[in-house]
Amino acid sequence: RLEAVERFFYVEAGYRATQVSEDPFSVRPESGSTVNTVTTTQSRLSPYIEGTAPGDVRYSLRSDNSWVREIGGTSGVSTAAGYFGRHSAAVQKAPRPLGWRFEAERSYTRYDNAVEPDFKLDQARVFIDYAITPEFMVAARGGVESNNLVSGVERRRISGFETNWTPSPRTTFNAYRENRFFGPAWRGAFSHRMPRVAFNVT
Repeated sequence: RLEAVERFFYVEAGYRATQVSEDPFSVRPESGSTVNTVTTTQSRLSPYIEGTAPGDVRYSLRSDNSWVREIGGTSGVSTAAGYFGRHSAAVQKAPRPLGWRFEAERSYTRYDNAVEPDFKLDQARVFIDYAITPEFMVAARGGVESNNLVSGVERRRISGFETNWTPSPRTTFNAYRENRFFGPAWRGAFSHRMPRVAFNVT
């Protein structure tokens, strides 16, 4: 992780390689041999910026890029390869007591073979936040999304609500529910930290 510009521009990068047996019941390869082995490599590059503008407005822009390749097996050559990208932007003003947020995101999946099509998922949301107390916040969320995951390009509206409760610096509860193109989506998360033990439930 590199802080290219202090408190503003960052770059994260990573590389990982794993090797497994293609057939666990087949003979084990000799040392240095690639017989009956499959090697999967993943390269990752994520540049992003974060900052604060006048008026207590925070913003972020991030691009997560990942390349995966599978090599080996019976053929001994590259058998599968693809790319996944997730690009997002967010601008928000903290509720005091009224606030707002805007989030936009694009997810893109591409396979190097000609069999699987490219998949795209675009989302844009607007949040209206209201702090009932300094510890308890509620929000209404709405937006639109577009995808080609099933057949053709489909556009749908997004609607829902969110709540966040922080009774102490060590305890947080967050939950949301919204209507998506595949049906209702929801998430609930609770975390608590003590002097020697911390736990969370999601």
